[in-house]
Amino acid sequence: MGSQSANSKNILLVFDFDWTFVDEDTDTWTCRLLADEFKEMMRQLHLEETTGLEDGIQWTDLIAHMMRKLHQAGFTKEQIIANLETIPFNPAMKRATQSLKARPTPSTTFFCLSNANVEFIRIVLSHHGLSELFDQILSNPASWNEEGCLEIKRYVEASAPVQHTCDTKPRKCSPNMCKGLELETFLSQKGGFERFDQVIYLGDGANDLCPILRLRPCDLALVRSGRALAKLYPASQVKCQVEEWAEADDVEKIFARYH
Repeated sequence: MGSQSANSKNILLVFDFDWTFVDEDTDTWTCRLLADEFKEMMRQLHLEETTGLEDGIQWTDLIAHMMRKLHQAGFTKEQIIANLETIPFNPAMKRATQSLKARPTPSTTFFCLSNANVEFIRIVLSHHGLSELFDQILSNPASWNEEGCLEIKRYVEASAPVQHTCDTKPRKCSPNMCKGLELETFLSQKGGFERFDQVIYLGDGANDLCPILRLRPCDLALVRSGRALAKLYPASQVKCQVEEWAEADDVEKIFARYH
């Protein structure tokens, strides 16, 4: 990353959440409470992904199903929240983001773009005193019903009249969310790419490939090493700068360059 990027005056920071902002997956961290059944449902999901079986389960639908199972098994809202509050989180990520957001320059906009769900994200952020960090959070809708069961829906529902048609190679986008499209939609609402001197995208998963393919040469993708995105991007037509990171301490050092 050159000095021109480090001296950018207006930066958009886009964060994936699971395995990026936190050091685990909020869905699996919650569903481990029903470990045996969850493993079987994961087996069915794997069958869907590898053989295209029609009776397979889409990921967000699976988590919604597991939330109903947790409720039926007697797990309360309070227990699920308490469990999420124990998800591994490196305090260096809190220091890195709060420090950068607090600086008078550069001007920063924080955008969370995640295929988890809004309630899991809200719970974790609130627990760590970061409820005001993100200017916007885009994720799958979720809310507690009157009985204390968390109801989760796809961001783009299967019944929606308009579905995204992105087919990023080698891994097409999730049916419920194309992160590349959502990033471009967010940018258009803010005045387009030209509104920002630099976009910094932090992610780890296969569904983070589509958005980084849309970044400019002046932009930066911070890719978590050892995970799916790190294996995919080298063979893709990525135009932006790329740096890999292993732990949030690395992100803290990168953010310290911006002044």
